[in-house]
Amino acid sequence: MQLTYQQAAALDQAALAKATEINVSVSAAVVDSGRELLAFARQDGAPLLSAEVARGKASTSRSLNMPTSQVGPLTQPGGPLYCLEVSSHHRLVSFAGGQPSRSTEWA
Repeated sequence: MQLTYQQAAALDQAALAKATEINVSVSAAVVDSGRELLAFARQDGAPLLSAEVARGKASTSRSLNMPTSQVGPLTQPGGPLYCLEVSSHHRLVSFAGGQPSRSTEWA
C-alpha cells in the first residue's frame, strides 16, 4: 500500500502537534517509499537548518527501515555501517528523530 498525500500530511501534523506539546519548534518531513517528499512543514521559530535535517531524517529512516536513533551506533568506527553517510549520494542522518512509518499508522 502506497502512502497518500493525505496520510503523509496527517503524519506531519501529528509530529507538529507533539512538538507543540513539548514546547519546541521543529520542521517535519514525510517521504514516500522512494524517498520523495510528500509532506513538509516548518513551525514558526524552528531553526532554518531544521528543514534540511528533517528531510534527511525522513530519507534515512525510509532508506534503512529503522529509526535514525538506531543508525548512529552502526555508523561509528568499528560498526557495520561505518562511513555509510559518506558513501551514499542521499543525505543520511545518524541521530535521533527520524521514524519509519508503517501502513498500520496511516489510518
